[in-house]
Amino acid sequence: MSEGHDAPPPGDDAEGFPLLEGWMFGRLLFPFAMQEVQRVPPANDDQD
Repeated sequence: MSEGHDAPPPGDDAEGFPLLEGWMFGRLLFPFAMQEVQRVPPANDDQD
């Protein structure tokens, strides 16, 4: 490590663009989420 050169805190020198934005992530996970909704019964229904 060189003296006098502190590493910048993470995120301060971020340049470029995100690889995956929020809306992209949502579209990626939507089919899996819908399968899980159909598979798992609602917790608030009576199981009589």
